[in-house]
Amino acid sequence: GRIRATDAPCIVQMQRMLRGKQGLLSLAQGVVHWAPPEKAVAMAVAAAGTPAVNSYGADEGDPDLLQALKDKLQEVNNLS
Repeated sequence: GRIRATDAPCIVQMQRMLRGKQGLLSLAQGVVHWAPPEKAVAMAVAAAGTPAVNSYGADEGDPDLLQALKDKLQEVNNLS
């Protein structure tokens, strides 16, 4: 009854959604043996002292970052 009515775990849903797509990584689950890229670490360290990083932002996220992610997903990954 109730168990069969339960949704599949988000990781399973993400695997289905990403199947066949190239150049995408699922952020639905952390992977402990993957270190962040050196460039990402350097950029995070550089940004840590800036006011934009150390203050509250919009609940829905940074508008510039959201737009950049939308553009990348459409142009590179053909997702809309």
